[in-house]
Amino acid sequence: SLGQETVPTTVGKLVFRNVGARRDWVFTEFSRGGPQTGVLIKQFADGGRLEWELTADRAHYENGSWRFDNGTLVRYEYRDGDALGTAAEFPFETRVMPEVDEAPSDIIIDLRPAEQLAVADMCRLLRGHVNLPRATRRVFATTIWQRRAAPLACLVAVLLAVGLVAAAEEAHVLRGFAGAVGGMIGYYFVSHAFVLFGKSGWLPAVVAGLAPTAAFLVWAMYRVYRCR
Repeated sequence: SLGQETVPTTVGKLVFRNVGARRDWVFTEFSRGGPQTGVLIKQFADGGRLEWELTADRAHYENGSWRFDNGTLVRYEYRDGDALGTAAEFPFETRVMPEVDEAPSDIIIDLRPAEQLAVADMCRLLRGHVNLPRATRRVFATTIWQRRAAPLACLVAVLLAVGLVAAAEEAHVLRGFAGAVGGMIGYYFVSHAFVLFGKSGWLPAVVAGLAPTAAFLVWAMYRVYRCR
């Protein structure tokens, strides 16, 4: 689920931008369960020209498509060299727009950071929505790989403790324990730095999410091996 506990039933005014599809949404009042009130959609073409805009008093999302009630669709046509398009208005009582494919659940993710989404939700969005902005895809992919590596952090901690403490002489057990704690602190900072690099696009998502855990795990296993 998208986490009903962190998103209110009625959000109020909401602005959502689908960068990949070049489409902007404005809701006077957005409700998680619908219907939506006071909807404005602007669709832009290549080059940033406004292709069409739709206003409607209410909007309903049913069976995978949007139905708009009591509104107007305005389409723009441009001639070569024209900066402004010629507008043609089409009032309607009810209209279905199959080319508008954002579901309410897709729109509401704009209110929540990736850290509040489940891995299953992020995977579903990555698979099902090719128009997700590249920056959003990087954040989702990096977070997914980070969470997949997270269970191994406990193993890293145990192996570091065994490897560093057991290797220390009896008089220096405390030093070995401090080394293990320091190693885990180093692991924490390195892993978070790699995640930031992955979300920023400086590293591939799989490297940013897995490399710190894999490197520290190899180091911890080596320390244990030396204690044999």
